[in-house]
Order: sequence, then C-alpha cells, then structure tokens
Amino acid sequence: ISPKQPNTSNKFAEHTENSFCYGKVYDKILLYSRALFCVSDSLPGRFHDPFLHTERRKRMKKPDENFIMLPTVDFCFKELMMNPKVRTGFIAALLDLSPDEIQDTEIVPTELPRDYPEEKLGILDVHVRMRDGRHLNLEMQVQFFEYWDSRILFYLSKMFSGQLKKGDSYEKLRKCIHVSILDFSWFDDDLYYHTIHLYDDGTKERYSDLLELQFLELKNLPPEAQSEKGILRWMRFLHD
Repeated sequence: ISPKQPNTSNKFAEHTENSFCYGKVYDKILLYSRALFCVSDSLPGRFHDPFLHTERRKRMKKPDENFIMLPTVDFCFKELMMNPKVRTGFIAALLDLSPDEIQDTEIVPTELPRDYPEEKLGILDVHVRMRDGRHLNLEMQVQFFEYWDSRILFYLSKMFSGQLKKGDSYEKLRKCIHVSILDFSWFDDDLYYHTIHLYDDGTKERYSDLLELQFLELKNLPPEAQSEKGILRWMRFLHD
C-alpha cells in the first residue's frame, strides 16, 4: 500500500468548465442551485430545467426550494463526469498531471463483457478510456458495502481482461485503474487517500504497474487549509 497525503444549462456548463478544468473549486452555490431538477420518465439520469417546460411544471408540485443535489449522489456525480473538461480536471488530479497532459478522454460503455449468460453482470459507474489506452473506472459509493474489496477487484479484473478480443496479443493490454470515492472509512487509519499496486512480498519492489486501485475516503479529510490543491481540493468539493 502506498498512501498519499452533466448535461445542464449553458450557464452551468460554462461555470463548470471554467471552475473544474484546472482543478479549481469555486463557490458551489451555483452548482447546487442548478441541480434543482425534474427527471423525465423517458430520460432517466438527465438534468432538466423545470422552468423550460411550462405546461409540465403546472401539473407538478412546486419544487422544494431547499433541495440540493450533492455531488456524492451517484446520478449527480455521473452527470458531472459527462462534461469533458470536468472529467479531464478530475483525472488530472488523480494521476497528478496537468490537464494539458491528459489530452482526450472518452466515456465507454459501462457494462462489462460476459463470456456466458450465467456469468455475473458488472456495471461500472463511469468508465473512461484515455488517448494512450489507459482505462479508469470512477465509482462513487455513499453507503458502506461489506464486500467492497471483492467487488472492485472483480470490476478491475474484468475491465483489464475485457480489453482483448479473440486473437489479440497480450501486448495490447493497457493499465486499468479503479477509483473508489467513498463517503465512509474503509481502512483502519486516518489517511484520506490510498493508492495500491502489485508488489513482491520479499523485495518490496513493484511487480507490475498495469493494475491500480485508488481510494478517496471523504470522511477522513483533514481540516481545511488555504493551500489545498489537486485531489484534496476535489475531495473537499465532493464532500462539503
């Protein structure tokens, strides 16, 4: 273990791009206010502005003005990651790179391939492929899940093996990273950020860099400081 210390209105999208593209977290009041939403039965998982559909709004109950959609809500988190610049900024922080180094990222289907119908179905939260071929699964989990380790190893291994088709060479395999964003404490320590790789027990040297786990434990965030940047600042946004 190596610990380390949406599809919305134009106004919201413009604010999101400017605010998060370089990992900067601005006032979240605008984000929360734009997350007042009504969900279409025919388009689940999309933001809709209730003020755009007058007739429908008349038939609906008046929305709760105090309601906010927090980034830890699975649906809200996925919508944020649909914005390319938001996604780039967050991944840049995860990989400790500048956004310019990330280049293009692509959202790919989240259902993991199965070899036979009886095999367990795996559906990722946000599956991203980078230009260099690396894959990331960004998964938000609010409620404690007893078998989290088993679940993410299953997802990571399926994401890794799913890169190859019949006749493909093993050299085509690219690094896969599973990112767990947890609103509960998973490890028995007070660290807020863990990265995990495969290591040799005897030499303590890294065996392979092709598989990686990252854990962001929002409950373990330290007291806020003015000099915060990178992944810590993103975690602060997601949690506060």
